[in-house]
Amino acid sequence: MNKIFFNLIAAVVLATGIASCSGDPVSSESIFSTKTPVRDNFDQWLLNNFTYPYNVEVKYRFDDIESDVKYTVTPADSAKSAKLAKLVKYLWYDSYDEVVGKEFLKQYSPRMIFLVGSGMYESSGTVILGYATGSIKIVLTNVNDLTDGILHSPEDLDRLYLSTFHHEFQHILNQKSSFDPAFEEISREDYVSGNWYQQTNEKEVFRKGFVRNYAMQEANEDYAETYSDYVSYSYEKWNRIMTIAAQCHTCDGTGKVKVTVDKETKQIDCTDCSGSGAGNGANKINEKVNFIRNYMMSSFGLDLDKLREVVHRRNSELPDIDLSTLE
Repeated sequence: MNKIFFNLIAAVVLATGIASCSGDPVSSESIFSTKTPVRDNFDQWLLNNFTYPYNVEVKYRFDDIESDVKYTVTPADSAKSAKLAKLVKYLWYDSYDEVVGKEFLKQYSPRMIFLVGSGMYESSGTVILGYATGSIKIVLTNVNDLTDGILHSPEDLDRLYLSTFHHEFQHILNQKSSFDPAFEEISREDYVSGNWYQQTNEKEVFRKGFVRNYAMQEANEDYAETYSDYVSYSYEKWNRIMTIAAQCHTCDGTGKVKVTVDKETKQIDCTDCSGSGAGNGANKINEKVNFIRNYMMSSFGLDLDKLREVVHRRNSELPDIDLSTLE
């Protein structure tokens, strides 16, 4: 009996509510704000340089929905965000535009760049400099560490920001067009699980055929790291990697070995590393670069070496960029 009684009450209340709602006047106002947001000079500059030409939103005001809730972070400083945005436009977007045209990034660029003031720290002490979410968003951290010294140092800008951007962008491209799975066979036996890659010293990393230890995790990270470092590292830094990578070979009677460094055959002093699990690192890195070179051209019509040349030229022009204005 009680159950029936309560059901009758619920039915009466529901009917009353429906009748009451049906008598309410229909509002002509949208539940979404239709007011034009207030934009300062930087906001307008972002619209003109990212949103309108590439359909990209750059967010620097903190939004916890866009951040990773696992980490405690601070908002990005607006003045430093403006300087970094201008550098990303000049050193990254304009580089691709110059090589392959604006339509490329209009189609493949992430739809959002989210700037975070501090780094994202793992319990192991590792600092996350950036990451991509699907093919939609790239997050760059440590914006508040942008000092005047870093602003005019291509190597520091690459280490903290631009290399991350190239790396994450390669992940986005790989989701659009898969790379040849044969790439993984080059270093299959040397990939490591978990965080064991952190235990490998630099020389051993190079001699095993990786450009840095993070690339040792698996083929996707190896692909993105090789691409990023080849494009953005200075010629001197890249040649140093290749020279060390070439030193671990079975030496001939002269203590030398022939290797290719930046398409040029050189005689390099070597160490007999037979039986150590390392060796032929330079050949492996060159093979990986060739995979990426062919992939970028066949999948996207982009000349990898031309991009590298343009990136390096723009890096050399860094001292001439006026970061005090948004012109």
